Amino acid sequence: MKTTLLVDTDSLAIMDAHFTTKKAYDGHIGLQVFRRNAEDLQELLADKMYSWSDLREACRDASTRPVIKHCEQNALKKAHNARIDDDVYNQRSMSETVFAMLKDDGDEIRSRSWHGQFRELTRKCIVHNLTQAAS
Repeated sequence: MKTTLLVDTDSLAIMDAHFTTKKAYDGHIGLQVFRRNAEDLQELLADKMYSWSDLREACRDASTRPVIKHCEQNALKKAHNARIDDDVYNQRSMSETVFAMLKDDGDEIRSRSWHGQFRELTRKCIVHNLTQAAS
């Protein structure tokens, strides 16, 4: 099960979740999640697995700043990465914190069916958001 989360880096709340069992390209998944939440986002922070020009263009068209490192295939892309503000980009680590919090429960996904796994992960996200709101 491939899980993609849209996390508010200030509150650590999960804003959106995308689950798939297919070997989809991260950029395509990122574009789907972005389009569902475009009006709420000022910046989109993602790692270089989401480096896709269509995602960047969609962000710019919706007045959202894409803070996504490029896959360093040439000197120009290395230069683009050097221009990214590290303080802003490092906020992305907060989404990794949320993943760690979800995995910290010690509970493994027990269901074998796709729908069962989807329901379990959705419940974990809801419980996480409720826990964050209560604290």
